[in-house]
Amino acid sequence: MNQPGKNGPVRRRYLLALGALVVISVMAVLVASGADPAEVGEPVDVDDLPVLADDVPGPDQADGWIGSEPLTRASLDGSVVVYDFWTYSCVNCVRTLPHLAAWYDRYQRDGLVIVGVHSPEFEFEKDRGNVERAVGDLGVDWPVALDPERRVWNAFSNRYWPAKYVVDRKGRLRYVHYGEGAYDET
Repeated sequence: MNQPGKNGPVRRRYLLALGALVVISVMAVLVASGADPAEVGEPVDVDDLPVLADDVPGPDQADGWIGSEPLTRASLDGSVVVYDFWTYSCVNCVRTLPHLAAWYDRYQRDGLVIVGVHSPEFEFEKDRGNVERAVGDLGVDWPVALDPERRVWNAFSNRYWPAKYVVDRKGRLRYVHYGEGAYDET
């Protein structure tokens, strides 16, 4: 039988530890919410920027693309390309899709190509059927490269969802944006 008051010091230590964890957690959230991913991201070496078609499964692997045949250097040559790193269960990624759709509708005839790079965070996002359903449900009309092993993600040294890399007609990286927003600037 427990004696009254004997567990008091132990309980007090647990409460102090719990209080300290709450304070640390609140501080971490405050610091993280003030961080700008654009200032944290590593610089991209434009001269060594990979070409997407070299980093995803080739034409002989049909599960590499949704909505398009595999894109090649030749097929992207002369186009302005927006590489959009996303995953369908990321709410921030999904909120950028209407803006991408507006760009695509407006500028596709002028040579804009959007390449969705679906780089999953979770195992269920690696399932092609799940991605195909999401692409249909979300109204994604541009080519989507499946990147389940994050080879393209790693080739770009990407670290965030969503992320936009804008490449000019000569294949030079001109702009990078991490996260939501900056649609007018982009």
